[in-house]
Amino acid sequence: SLAAASADPAGGDADAGGSLRTPRSASFHEAAKGLDGASPAVPDAMVAEYERVKRELEQMREMKAKYEELRSNHEKLKVENEEVRKIVGDMYVSVDEDKEITDKYKATYKEIVDSLAPGGGPPKTGELMPKLYDLMVRMNDEDIRKEYMVQMEIILNDDPSVSERVKGIAEGMSIKLGEMMDTPRHQRIAKLAKEEEDRKQAQRQQQQNQADAAKSKEREAAQRKRNGQAYDALEPAIRQVLGVKPLSLFGDERQLAQRVQNRLELRMVVMSAPELKMIGPGQYKSMGTGGLKPDEARHFLD
Repeated sequence: SLAAASADPAGGDADAGGSLRTPRSASFHEAAKGLDGASPAVPDAMVAEYERVKRELEQMREMKAKYEELRSNHEKLKVENEEVRKIVGDMYVSVDEDKEITDKYKATYKEIVDSLAPGGGPPKTGELMPKLYDLMVRMNDEDIRKEYMVQMEIILNDDPSVSERVKGIAEGMSIKLGEMMDTPRHQRIAKLAKEEEDRKQAQRQQQQNQADAAKSKEREAAQRKRNGQAYDALEPAIRQVLGVKPLSLFGDERQLAQRVQNRLELRMVVMSAPELKMIGPGQYKSMGTGGLKPDEARHFLD
C-alpha cells in the first residue's frame, strides 16, 4: 500500500516475513508498471528499444574487453620478440617476417620467370638470383620442402609451356633447396651471415689493397721525379769537372773533381751505354754508395 511504501525511507516494501524487496533492483519491465502493478507506465516500443541498447552496450563492453586483452598480449609478444632478437640476433624470424619473406620469394621468382618469357625483355637472372637465394636461406623449413617439391615437379613434368631456361633454373634451385632441407634455418642464417661478413671483409681488404697500391705508385712516381731532378743537377756538374785536374780548380769544384777522379760511381753518371758495358764484374763488386751524397746515390735507384 501507499502508506507502507512511504514508511520505508529506502523505498522498499516489507512482505509477510519482514524482508525487503527493493524496486531499484527490479527490471525495466517492473519499473515501467504503474503503482497498482497492472497497467504499463511507458509504451512497449520504448521498452524494446531499451533492451536493444542494453544488449549493444553489453556487446561493446565484451568487445572492448577482448580488444584490451589482445592488445595486452600483443605488447607482451613484442617485448618477448625483442628479447629473443637480442639473444639470437638475425637468426630470429617472427611470424610476420616469415610471411613477408615467403611473399618476397614468390614475387622475386615470378619476376625472374616472367623475364625469361618471350617478349619479357632482358633476363633478370643475374640480377635477381642472388636475392632469391638469400630469401631461400631465410625461409622456414616447411616452405623449403614445399618449394623443393615445386621445382622437382617443374623438372620432371613434360609441360611444353615451361621453357628450357625455366627448367634450368629449377635444376639449380632444386640442388640448393635440397642442401637447405638438411640444414635447420638458424644454421642457414648463421652461415649466410658469416658468408656476408667474409664477403664484406674481402671487399674491405680489396679496397685497402687498391689504396695501398695507389699510394705505392704515388711514392714511386715521386721517387722517380726526385731521382730525375737529382740527375739533372748532378750530370752537368760532373761533365764540367770530368778530366780536369783538381789542382787547377778551387773550392767545391776542386772537391768534386777529386771525388769524380776517385769514384767510378760518379763517373758512371755521364757514361754512355757502351762505356757502361765496358765495366768489369770485379769493378761492380767493389762499388758502393758509401761516401756518396744522397743526390749522388739517386742515379743508381732510377
